[in-house]
Amino acid sequence: MSIFGAAIDVRPLFPRERQAMVGLLRTLSPADWAKPTVCPGWDVHDIAGHVANDYLRRLSGSRDGYGGAVFADDETLPAYLTRTNEEFVRATRQLSPYVLIDLLEHLGTQLDAMWAARDLDAPADLNVSCGPAPPSAPCSRSRSGSCSPSAPWPCTPIRQGNGSRSRLPLARTTDASRPDRMDRVDRMDRA
Repeated sequence: MSIFGAAIDVRPLFPRERQAMVGLLRTLSPADWAKPTVCPGWDVHDIAGHVANDYLRRLSGSRDGYGGAVFADDETLPAYLTRTNEEFVRATRQLSPYVLIDLLEHLGTQLDAMWAARDLDAPADLNVSCGPAPPSAPCSRSRSGSCSPSAPWPCTPIRQGNGSRSRLPLARTTDASRPDRMDRVDRMDRA
């Protein structure tokens, strides 16, 4: 994408950022873990669980090619993200702060290895477009969420801007980190 200029390699910053976060988490008292955050309804413990969820989903999807959770019938992208994030955060409330810290450290080093192996000039395995799957990417995911054995890779259902569903291979899924930009990006892709 030459319109954005040369790629900037920020991968060396990921371990430093994680070390700072884990270092801070290690200093917290039990009362600090229960303090509210700017995310309504989530305390510090919930935020740490959410970050662990991000690590797990990235490794599962990008490294392992596993599609993960599927959209419920007529579920929009923001509703899907809210539901799946809340489900995982609720589950991590059963974990101690020490277990969460251990997960972040262990999974973080695996993420570092995954990112280190990436070619910055290669296509990303996430695509922010909501367009239909390319003809070379067949997938017949059932309502149960499992891809057919003949599918070359797992896929994730993506809701297009017009409300219809498409099933994209994992290599072309929606960038879930910015659902507020989906319509604008989709319009840019069609231009």
